Amino acid sequence: MGFGRGGAGEEDSRLPRVGASGGRGIPVHQHHRGAPAIRPQCGAPWSVTMVTMEIWHNPSCSKCAGARASLDEARVPYRLRAYLEQPPNAAELTEVLRRLDARAWDICRTGEPSAVAQGMADWPRDDASESRWIEAMVAHPELIQRPILLLDDGGALVGRTPEVLDEAVRRTTG
Repeated sequence: MGFGRGGAGEEDSRLPRVGASGGRGIPVHQHHRGAPAIRPQCGAPWSVTMVTMEIWHNPSCSKCAGARASLDEARVPYRLRAYLEQPPNAAELTEVLRRLDARAWDICRTGEPSAVAQGMADWPRDDASESRWIEAMVAHPELIQRPILLLDDGGALVGRTPEVLDEAVRRTTG
């Protein structure tokens, strides 16, 4: 995902959001040297900080809210991707699965109405069927488990438990 551009005083709703700001996401902008910069809330000088993860989240999900709160409390910067509004394509989802070391059915919410309507709980879980699972999840992103934490170290975690969130904090703060 690219970073947006904007000047002081501009607010661009197309920009990704980052946390570690007391729970209020703030826009990420491209710093002139290519490093992500976080725009301060109160007109203070720009500060440069490296965003350490991207969160695929659903704003109405309590587990996603819990993940954001834990990361904010630990002051771990992150980008938010509202994956229902910005759904991944098949290549992105395949890469996330690789980073998670998981299979598509491992992160599929088979109890969701669209999964039930397709009978996904009964689909085969084998190599030959995995592309079918990925295609269904791309077409219906609500089927993707959340929140997914994409760490800048190349790993990924499904951040649904305090233990996993603690691991994410440890991996991003050294």
